[in-house]
Amino acid sequence: MLEKACVIALIFLLLIGISAGCGGFAVPWAMQGMDLSEYDSVCLVITEISEKYFTAVSIEDPDKRYNVRGELYEEFREGNSLTVYYNDDPVIVDSVTHIRAKYIGVANEANQILAKPVIYLYPAKATEVTVTLELEGPLTCSVPEYVNGWTVTAFPDGTLIGSDGQTYPYLFWEADSDIRFDLSEGFCIEGEETPGFLREKLTFLGLNEQETSGFIDYWVPLMKDNAYNLISFQTYAYTDNVKLTVRPEPDSVLRVFMAYSPLGKPVKIKAQELQPFQRTGFTVVEWGGAKSAYAVYH
Repeated sequence: MLEKACVIALIFLLLIGISAGCGGFAVPWAMQGMDLSEYDSVCLVITEISEKYFTAVSIEDPDKRYNVRGELYEEFREGNSLTVYYNDDPVIVDSVTHIRAKYIGVANEANQILAKPVIYLYPAKATEVTVTLELEGPLTCSVPEYVNGWTVTAFPDGTLIGSDGQTYPYLFWEADSDIRFDLSEGFCIEGEETPGFLREKLTFLGLNEQETSGFIDYWVPLMKDNAYNLISFQTYAYTDNVKLTVRPEPDSVLRVFMAYSPLGKPVKIKAQELQPFQRTGFTVVEWGGAKSAYAVYH
């Protein structure tokens, strides 16, 4: 009788989420830079979703059933697969394994696109400039055509003349990628407030009016109709995975890359601290973004 009472008490604790980190809205975190080695994990398929927990079966053994304490976003549906990370001992009652999720990992898409990164070159005088990229995954589009790099003549106003003799406002590229972006800090913004938010932050980060307008014209139509957008401006998660080399070496380089996830409801997230940029001498400016294809929810 005492043993059964203890089991019931343990299940109750799991369901009410007494331990820190339980309850409330799930907060997206990134796999990038996170050490999940201390957690056990299991790959599951959702069978039923309730307000504070969901039931699931093991992908490896569909006869093994789970009751998982953890609130899911409304975008989740029965049949979705996910990975649950937990560090409490499971409780098994009537052949059902009860666990409390610490993190939930889910792939939203098969891949993600590094969309419309564009590179502006502003030398102090007309200069022949060579630009190369190093990243995993193929370039899916480039203008001018990327052939082991770009070599162009750049002018102080940003005008570029390619090896084909054509004039370009910037170097354009896109690529497929499996980069896991850092969404541990950022901003949760209502869809309709996204244009004003982006203009404010991009200006603070150092984009000029032309660059800011180009960014907004591309990204806002993809984001404004979302209920909310979780937005994080990437640093090392992007620059360590997409290496940019410019010769001659510029005096100042600004790389603004936005990762975002559309949300159906608001979440609490640590506000990202952004740093302003000062242009000096030969300046290179890049902007781009991606709809994040993988996040870990806490």
